[in-house]
Amino acid sequence: MHSQIPGWLEKALHRAFQPPPGRRVGLMLGNVQIGSVDLALAYTLSQALVASGELIVSESTSTLQLQPPYDTSLANITHYLYDSGNLKSLRNELLAVMDEKNTVLARVERAAARVLGIRTQAVHLIAYVDTDYSTPKMWLQQRAMNKATDPGKWDTLVGGLVTANEASLESALAREAWEEAGLKLPIEGTSLQQGLTLRESRPVDGSSHMLEDLLSWDITLPADVVPVNQDGEVAQFACLPWAQVQNLLEQESLTLEAALVIGVSAARRGLLYPAAWHLLQRYALY
Repeated sequence: MHSQIPGWLEKALHRAFQPPPGRRVGLMLGNVQIGSVDLALAYTLSQALVASGELIVSESTSTLQLQPPYDTSLANITHYLYDSGNLKSLRNELLAVMDEKNTVLARVERAAARVLGIRTQAVHLIAYVDTDYSTPKMWLQQRAMNKATDPGKWDTLVGGLVTANEASLESALAREAWEEAGLKLPIEGTSLQQGLTLRESRPVDGSSHMLEDLLSWDITLPADVVPVNQDGEVAQFACLPWAQVQNLLEQESLTLEAALVIGVSAARRGLLYPAAWHLLQRYALY
C-alpha cells in the first residue's frame, strides 16, 4: 500500500475494478455492444428466445443480437429470466440502455441490468456542513434494513440510479435529493461541484456483471439544514466529523460506491494527500 493513500481507498478501488465474471457473450443492439451475458446463460437464452424473435445468434461474431422492437425484446428477455429463476424479483423500474456517448437506444427493467451486463448510471450527493473547511463535517445516511442491496450500510446523503425517464443527470440528482433527504435543489446560497466520474466494473451475484458510472457532486449545506427522509428507505441520518467518517470507511461500514465517491470528493478538497487525487485521476473517465 502507498503510505500517502488511505488503505480504505486502495481497497475500494481494488474491489470496484475487476474483470467480468467468467466467459461472457456480447449482447449487441445493431453494431453497439450494450451488455454481456454469462456463456451458459447465453446458450440458454439462445435456445429459449431465438425462435420467438427476441434474439439472433451471430455465428461470425459469437454474440447475441437483440432484435427490434428493442424495448419489447428486452422486456420479454426479462420476463424469461424471472420465470426461469435467474431474477429473484422485478423492480418495475426502467433504466436507459445507452451507447458510449450516452445516447439512449432502449430501456430495460432495472432488475435485469446486472444479469445482462448493461451499463447503468448512479448519482451521488456528498453533503458537507458549513463549518471550518479544514475540519469539515459530512452528512451520511444509513440505508434501511429492508433495502435489497447493502441493507444497514452507511451511504452518501443522497444516491441512486438514473432512471430511463430522467431529463438529465441533474434532474435525477434533484429527484433523489428530495426522496432520500427532503432537499429541494438548488438550495439558495449553495452550489454543486461535480467530481470525477468513475466506471465501476465487478462481478456481482455470481455470474452477473455490474458496470456503473458513478457521478457525484459536492454541496456545502447551511448548518440549519437537516435532512428528512421522504421515501422510507433511510434508517437514520448522521452528521459526522471527517475523522469519524474515515473510521467508518476503514471499517468498511459504508457501501463500496459511497467509499469511491467520497474518496473523489475528499481528494479534490485536499482532505487526502495529493497522491490519492493522482490515483483517482488514473481511474476516472473524466
